Amino acid sequence: MLKQKRQREYLIRRRRKVSSSLCAFARSGEQQELHTLRVELKRIKAFIKLVQLYRGRKQVAVQLRSIRELFQHAGMIREADLNLQMMKQFHISQPVVVARAGLILRQEPARFRSLVTYYNEIIKDLVKSLLKLLRPLRDRKLKGWVNRQLKKIAAVVTVVQADQLHTARKRIKNLRYIYEICSKRLKTKLALNADYLDQLQDVIGKWHDADVAIRLLDAHNAESKKGLSKLRAQRDEASAAIFDMSHDFWDKVTIVTDLRPQVAHK
Repeated sequence: MLKQKRQREYLIRRRRKVSSSLCAFARSGEQQELHTLRVELKRIKAFIKLVQLYRGRKQVAVQLRSIRELFQHAGMIREADLNLQMMKQFHISQPVVVARAGLILRQEPARFRSLVTYYNEIIKDLVKSLLKLLRPLRDRKLKGWVNRQLKKIAAVVTVVQADQLHTARKRIKNLRYIYEICSKRLKTKLALNADYLDQLQDVIGKWHDADVAIRLLDAHNAESKKGLSKLRAQRDEASAAIFDMSHDFWDKVTIVTDLRPQVAHK
């Protein structure tokens, strides 16, 4: 059973991490702090999905909506920076994209820092509301949710459905975030190969980054054909890696453990 106390401690830890990242970005303006912030927000969003298992969607809908503004604002700044990095890496010249990303990076970080106190209060209120909803979660219910997520992931990665890969990656991340809340006993019972899931989502992430850049540049008729060719080669390589990794998915994603009682040898 995933105890209420364990959930409470995890949620409070996430709130503190978010506050720390918000303050750190306000001081330094470093992109890494935004990345850390978004990871923590993703953990909270995954936690809300966990609460849905015993409270239902309607009970947590407000919490999901309240986190969205902060998540999207941080994402806008982060995406602009990543787009510029990608274009620099592949020597792609596209003035429209560069100008738009540059405008975001000149204006939005300062606006974001001015809203840090407001965003911090949103997270505090969100966590306060969630704490009132917590209750223990039975192993069977959690195990059922995990199996449903794995089936949905397998349906995408085993045939590399390109339009669904990013969604599959988000499911993998949610699984990993929930998995880290569990006790050692519960982790053993779930028998997830966490390392394999990490490797799989990392490869899908590389595919997604290349795909997003290609779509963005195609939409603006990018002039650098050589750079785009490199991006497409990177995306194809990642796609092939996903296909290879997803072979025998069910054998790789679960850990077979010997649950028989150990007999002491005399």
